[in-house]
Amino acid sequence: MSAAKQQPLSASVHQARESLGHRLRDLRQDAAGLTGRQLALLACWRSSKVSKIEYGKQTPTDGDLRV
Repeated sequence: MSAAKQQPLSASVHQARESLGHRLRDLRQDAAGLTGRQLALLACWRSSKVSKIEYGKQTPTDGDLRV
């Protein structure tokens, strides 16, 4: 890949977080049928954590992903 086409590491990490967040949101809504608030209650999280993870603003920990 040429230098002009390479993304900075931070941009690719952000893109990966957003992609993971979209997938997690799909699983929460479609597979589990949960709202963000319901997931937060079940996981003992604040609702804002669910939102931050799903929108790629926060990287989930391994423990977060196990929930």
